[in-house]
Amino acid sequence: MSKEMEIIGIKEWASSMTLFDLKAKKNLGQSLEETIVMVHVDAVQNVPVRSARLKNSLTYVVDKLKLEAEEYTNVEYAPFVELGTVKQAAQPFLQTAVNNNIGYWNGKMTAAIAKVAV
Repeated sequence: MSKEMEIIGIKEWASSMTLFDLKAKKNLGQSLEETIVMVHVDAVQNVPVRSARLKNSLTYVVDKLKLEAEEYTNVEYAPFVELGTVKQAAQPFLQTAVNNNIGYWNGKMTAAIAKVAV
């Protein structure tokens, strides 16, 4: 199970940049990495814990060139915890982590672009 944070149009926008393309992508990639670390910390802090299996399985990957990041787990019952079941209420730790860090990402993205525009 994984939760991706997608900024619609960011890939297209990033690939169409001209003069400051490489510097901007580098800054955006760094901002993305800093953001996914924040998402990861938030997810780890908020995952419900019966045993530490789900909590310890949370990890992330970042591709700075493609401007992609993913927080994920390979624990088979993670979707049932995140989304709930007929008998169990949802305990959304991944979506909550993404939602809690959207503002952080927006600030980092704005700062990354501002560095290049100066």
